[in-house]
Amino acid sequence: MFDFKIDKSFQEKETIIKELYDVVIIGGGPGAINAALYAARNDLATLMVVKEDGGQLLNTKIIDNYLGFYNISGEDLNNKFKTHLSNFNVDILLNVSVTKLTKEKELFIANLSNEKQITSKTVILATGGNPRKLGVKGEKEFTGRGVSYCVICDGAFYRDRNVVVVGGGNSALEAALDLAKYVKSVHIVQIMDHFTGDKILVDKVKESNNITYELSSEIKEIIGKDNVEKVVVSNKEGLKELEVEGVFIEIGIIPNSELVKGLVPLNKFNEVITNFKQETSLAGLYAIGDVTDFIYKQVITAASQGAVAALSANKYLNE
Repeated sequence: MFDFKIDKSFQEKETIIKELYDVVIIGGGPGAINAALYAARNDLATLMVVKEDGGQLLNTKIIDNYLGFYNISGEDLNNKFKTHLSNFNVDILLNVSVTKLTKEKELFIANLSNEKQITSKTVILATGGNPRKLGVKGEKEFTGRGVSYCVICDGAFYRDRNVVVVGGGNSALEAALDLAKYVKSVHIVQIMDHFTGDKILVDKVKESNNITYELSSEIKEIIGKDNVEKVVVSNKEGLKELEVEGVFIEIGIIPNSELVKGLVPLNKFNEVITNFKQETSLAGLYAIGDVTDFIYKQVITAASQGAVAALSANKYLNE
């Protein structure tokens, strides 16, 4: 037996790490927690290796689209997930990351940041992804207070208000079109001299009555007191200020897939390619949530994928 202990924030009982697990789940977001729950319900020896508790969920101020929980904070929803999981027999290592993952014969070997090793029959990768940041003054300070990286998550809170969308690809254009249905106005700021999204989306944006845009422009600063009040935009004519209450940054997500690069195929966005069973090309390795090539990056879809991955792993182990 190894001599390091399980973190107590998920469960009260301190447990010694096992020499062999049925499934190791790498990550601590909603998908990872639900995968652990389903694995434990199938009586699988389960370990979660959690670098950061909660994942992107903790960056969301208010959630109103998770069934059964209306207008709940990301932190509160995460705590409810953990409380639910605490009723099951799941080992958890918190503030530990997997630094290397290999497969030797039929077993996965995970090297940890605490210089220990874990062995498992299957692995569920739930390492998530991080929104690509602008890196401008005010962005970090106003995240959750006017700055958002998810229109589906936060757009409804800006009804009848003026907002800015940053980006010019499909995600930015789709975000602008969705927002235009209920906000007062949408202004798109695109750093390139053209849109990079599909022509049909570009045409819809240009035809909209409440969407404006400017190319060869970029946001230099986000300004406000308690919440966003304006942005500073730089273009060929110089600097100008726009009064807005919401800034939606849609310039891509960086998936945390480095751990399996070279182990399984990634798409051009470095997302892990999976099938409908959440299987990767490597037997016994599953991937869920923002690290995968699934198009919709939502709490509820990640949670559902966690269940699918755990059920798929259970079937794999029974074969």
